[in-house]
Amino acid sequence: MKFVALALLLCVGAADAQAAVNGRFRQLGIGTMGCGEFVRAANDNIIQDGVGIWLSGYFTAYNNVKDGNDDVTKKTGPDDWTLWIQRWCQQNPLNNVGSGAEALLMTLRADAIHLPSAHKGR
Repeated sequence: MKFVALALLLCVGAADAQAAVNGRFRQLGIGTMGCGEFVRAANDNIIQDGVGIWLSGYFTAYNNVKDGNDDVTKKTGPDDWTLWIQRWCQQNPLNNVGSGAEALLMTLRADAIHLPSAHKGR
């Protein structure tokens, strides 16, 4: 049942697309979810897992098109990313998850932060 709900969530989100704030690409899927909605769903494991899966694809695509063979995510994972975006969304409630993903990507690229481990409480 959880798998069906997650699949439905991802499919419904994939039907919705919007232009990114910077206008360079279109965000698809669960990345279009508003930050307010994502923050309210902080305890919903299906939503959190869906965003983690979406982010895995987002970072995989980035790793695929950038020069070199380094992994931009370093030794972080989906739980770390969703926690970071939760915090980012709390500070940017009028944005969306995709914009948070772009902010996280820029942070990881700059190597300006060591993401706190999210594995403790989940």
